[in-house]
Amino acid sequence: MSVLRYVVEETLSEEQFFSMAGHLVKIISDVALNENRKPTLRALAVSVFRACFGLLDILKDDHKTEIKAFGERLIAEWSPFFQSILRARLPEMDLSKGRPTEWDSMVTLKIQVIKTLVVIKEIFADLLLPQSTSLFQAIWEELARLQGAFHALYVENDAQSRLENPDGLSSTLDMLVLEEIDFLKVCLRAAPVKAELDSQLAAHAAAHEVPWMRDIMGMLVTYACISRDDEGLWTFDSSLYLAEETSVSANYTARTASGGLIIKMGEWFKQSTVSALFHSSKALFASDNHDWHRQESAMYLFNMLLSDLIEMEVKIDEGIAEAYTGLVEFATLRNQVPLLQARGYLIGGSLCRMYPRPPTLLDRVLAAIRDHGDCDFEVVRVAAIKSIDDFISSGQVDPLAQVPMLLALSKFMEDSTELLEADELLVTVAEALRAVILMNVRIVLSNDVPAIDMLFTLIKLGSSTFQAVMPVNETFEEIVAALSDDVESYSALCAKVLPTLTGALDGADAAAHDPVVTVSLRKQISINL
Repeated sequence: MSVLRYVVEETLSEEQFFSMAGHLVKIISDVALNENRKPTLRALAVSVFRACFGLLDILKDDHKTEIKAFGERLIAEWSPFFQSILRARLPEMDLSKGRPTEWDSMVTLKIQVIKTLVVIKEIFADLLLPQSTSLFQAIWEELARLQGAFHALYVENDAQSRLENPDGLSSTLDMLVLEEIDFLKVCLRAAPVKAELDSQLAAHAAAHEVPWMRDIMGMLVTYACISRDDEGLWTFDSSLYLAEETSVSANYTARTASGGLIIKMGEWFKQSTVSALFHSSKALFASDNHDWHRQESAMYLFNMLLSDLIEMEVKIDEGIAEAYTGLVEFATLRNQVPLLQARGYLIGGSLCRMYPRPPTLLDRVLAAIRDHGDCDFEVVRVAAIKSIDDFISSGQVDPLAQVPMLLALSKFMEDSTELLEADELLVTVAEALRAVILMNVRIVLSNDVPAIDMLFTLIKLGSSTFQAVMPVNETFEEIVAALSDDVESYSALCAKVLPTLTGALDGADAAAHDPVVTVSLRKQISINL
C-alpha cells in the first residue's frame, strides 16, 4: 500500500490511471473494506483511495460522463464503509494513565475517512448530498461524545498531540477532533442539513433555546480551550501567543478550527449565533466554580466572531455588547489568570470599535502595559498593547491620553528589550506606536515623550523584518507630510532626527553594520536630508 500510494501520488499519469482505474480501486477496496485487516493498513488504503480522486478531478473535464458514472459507482460501494467507520466508537479507556495508544489505529482510520469525504465533497459535491444529513449526524454525535476525553487529555493534562504513525498518517485524538470540526463546517452548508437546522431555529423564540445551537456552543467551547501544552508555552513566551492571535503561526489546532467554525456560523446564522454564544458564555461566568479554561475559550470564540462581524460592518445587539463589557471587566481583574486576563483586554479593544467603552478600561490597559514586570504576565502586557490600535480606531480616546499611552509603551520597551527580538511582538508594538503617534503627530516635537527615539529603537531591533519596519516607515511619512508645510515645526523635527542619522553614518563601513543606516538607505524613512 505504501508503494501504491507513492505510485498514485507521484508517478502515475492521467492516461495510465484512466486505463487501469477500475482494477486499481478494486485492489484498494479489497484492503480498505475488509474488516479482518488491521485498521492502520485499512487507513493507508483509504489514503490511496483519496489520492485516486485527485486524478479523477484532473480527468473529469475531458471525460465528464465516464468519470461521473465511475464516481457514483465508487461512492455507492464505499458509503456503507464510510458510515460504519464514522459511527464506530473508540473503546472506553482509563484516561488518568495518559493517552491511550490503543486508540491510535482506529483514530488514524477515522481521520483518513474524513479527509477522503472532504475531497469527494470538493470534486463531486452533488454525489454526497443525499448522505449529508447522516454524515452530519455521525460527526455531531462523535464530537459530543469525545468532549470529556479531549478535555482530560489536552486541557487537564499534556498528552502528546499531533502524532503520526510510521506511514505519516495522523494518529492522535486532537487531530481527529480537528478534522471532524472542519467536516462539520462542510456539512452545515449542505442544503438538507441547513434546511433542518433553519426549521429548528424558526420553531423557537430565541436561538439559545434551540437544542442544536446550545449543544454546538458547548462543544466549541470545549474544543477551543487552551491546551496544557500551549498554556505553558504562551505564558513563557508571549510572542508565541501573538503569533497564534495574528494567525502567523501555521499551527492549526482544534482551537483554531473551532474559531473558524464560529466565524462561519456568524455569517450563516447571523445574530442567532451571537445570542447562542452569549448565553453559553454567561452560564460559564455565573459561578467562580467554572474552569477558567472554558471561560477564556468562550471569550476567544466571541473575539473571533466579533472581529469577523466588524470586518463585515455588522453590529451586535447593544444589550449583549453591554453584557460582554461586564465579562471583560471580570476577566481583566483576574490577575492570577494571565491568559484569561489577556483575552479580556483583546475583547475590550474589539468591543469599543462598536460601542462606547467603560471609562476605566483604557486606564487599566495602560496600567497593564506599565506595571507588569513579572515575565509570567508578559502575555497580559502584549495583549494590552495589541488592543491599543482598536481603542484608537474607535475614535473614543481622549487626546489627553496620547502622552500616557506613549509613556506606557516606552516603559514596556525599556523592560522588554529581549522580548522585542521576536518579530510578532515587534510588529505589534510598532503598529501600536504608529496609532498613538498619528493621533497628533506634533507629539514627536515634545520633549516630554521620546517618540522619535522609540521609532529608531524599533528600527534597530527590526531592521531585517519588513512587517516591523513598514509601520515605522509609514509613521515617519505621516509625520513629514503633516509638518513639512510649517518651517519651524519641520526644523524642530530635523533637529530631533538628524543627529541619530548622522551619528549612524559616521565611522567606517557604517552602512554594513548599523540598521538605522540600512533602513535609511532603503528609503524607508521619507525625510529629505
